[in-house]
Amino acid sequence: MHIDNLNEKIAISGHPHDEINRVSKKFNEVFEKIHKQTLSLKDFVTNASHELKTPLMSMSTEIDYTDKTKNYEQGLINIKQQLKSMNSLLETLVTISKLEALENLKKEQADINILTETMVNEVQKIYHQKNIILITHIQKNIYKKANKESWNIIVKNIMDNAYKFTPD
Repeated sequence: MHIDNLNEKIAISGHPHDEINRVSKKFNEVFEKIHKQTLSLKDFVTNASHELKTPLMSMSTEIDYTDKTKNYEQGLINIKQQLKSMNSLLETLVTISKLEALENLKKEQADINILTETMVNEVQKIYHQKNIILITHIQKNIYKKANKESWNIIVKNIMDNAYKFTPD
């Protein structure tokens, strides 16, 4: 085995209940998991880099166009919109990262109605100045095994995006 080739396995032979055999199997499982996580991280970095390049290139083009046309007001408006898009993308990446960190947490029986209503109320307070009227119809007593923190992150992200992209 080598650190640069985590896909290689330890050759296992002998009796299945032999201590060396069992330890070798565990090493193979651990290295397989590390290998998969390494590949996943590489994919994530590649995708995130690509997604961030798009608004950066748009801003660069907008700056060049604004300089050429001298229409600075519209140029700044367009650049600000691209910055909002980048910020939204970064928030999504942070949310994904948080959720991946939480995926191995224990789940417990939770009232999804109460969790959702609490988060909806919290987000409504943040965006009260937008004067958006939100009417909810959430069924009572919905019990599910869930990780409360993960559920809150998901609901908050959905609500944040709904408020951010809905006009006053």
